[in-house]
Amino acid sequence: EDGDVRQVSRLTVRFLATPGHCAGHGSYLVTGGERAYLFAGDAVFAAFQAARAAGAKISFDPNLRLKLWALEPARAAIAERGRFCVALSGGSTPRRMYEILAESPRWAQLDWRRVEFFWGDERAVGPEHPESNYGVAASVLLGKLGVMPDRIHRIQGELADPEQAAARYQDELSRVFAVSEDGLPPIFDLIFLGM
Repeated sequence: EDGDVRQVSRLTVRFLATPGHCAGHGSYLVTGGERAYLFAGDAVFAAFQAARAAGAKISFDPNLRLKLWALEPARAAIAERGRFCVALSGGSTPRRMYEILAESPRWAQLDWRRVEFFWGDERAVGPEHPESNYGVAASVLLGKLGVMPDRIHRIQGELADPEQAAARYQDELSRVFAVSEDGLPPIFDLIFLGM
């Protein structure tokens, strides 16, 4: 059910139903330590069922949906480190979530100048193409929030060579997160994964 919570080791798994989805086929917020991960889609349902089988304690709070997904982690990261780094996903799963985020008045309370946007993947198309993961987020969410271009770090899916696009994105991640290309991967505050 919406708001279902499971404690698995030191991670907390919270099920967040998505409008129009049947029970168990929404999104899952996984928190542990200072990081939060949001998963969406049917593939994660099996993982959630396994967590459920672990017999962890259940609670229900339908008002936690978007507040827990991003607002509270964003405020905490900005207060602690001066910025909030989020990786967005693509496809049809997150589009409605982006619309909700862009419309919700509570998001006006967030300092968007301190939020850095990244993508977990991109299609091999230009940013204006309807299949572009960046393009969807830009039109539905980022443009409405007035996010500054220097806070948007997209994968250049329009490049003819996908390996060149990947290398450029790796360079961008290394620059923004101040990590070496052959070292540990960057640590995001929130990663949206869609299926």
